[in-house]
Amino acid sequence: MKLLKTKDIRVWTECQLDIDVNYKLNSFAKPRKSHLQSVEYVAELFEQLDGKKIVECGSGVHTPDCSALKWFEKTNATEIHYIDLDPVRIEEVKERIGTHERVHYHIQSCLDVVPKITDIDLLYMDFWVGRGADRAKAYYDLYNLANRPRMILIDDSDHTSPWKHTAMIPVAIADGYTVEYVGRQTLLLL
Repeated sequence: MKLLKTKDIRVWTECQLDIDVNYKLNSFAKPRKSHLQSVEYVAELFEQLDGKKIVECGSGVHTPDCSALKWFEKTNATEIHYIDLDPVRIEEVKERIGTHERVHYHIQSCLDVVPKITDIDLLYMDFWVGRGADRAKAYYDLYNLANRPRMILIDDSDHTSPWKHTAMIPVAIADGYTVEYVGRQTLLLL
């Protein structure tokens, strides 16, 4: 995780170029850093900001320390939305978390669900769609539909361009977001 705390597109672009060069030299097969430190940091920040709503786009329980469980266990969010097109992924989360008043499960496209949710404090973006450029466009589209969340956490941002984050981050910076850090995940704050 590289701390940036910047609204300067040039600083982020330079970091992305470093990621692109490193990716091409070492490939994605190298051991990746866990996202756990980032997820736990964001859960703590969510609490400090007295957050209420979390929306996770791309859910599932892939590891014991996955984001879906951390949002539920580590925050006092009054509303947590778990969204995935794959019913198996939603069922994994349901089996671990169960039915609770503050939890909402959606077996739908996040592009359909997210625009209906207002006052999002944390939008976690880790949904699967297409390849590089298609994925970049889908994340850009979701960003534009998301009603300006206070925090946006993008998973897998250690990939080469074009990828999930590469089309949306320049727009988010222009819209006033700060890029807090980049690496395995990228955090944007409004």
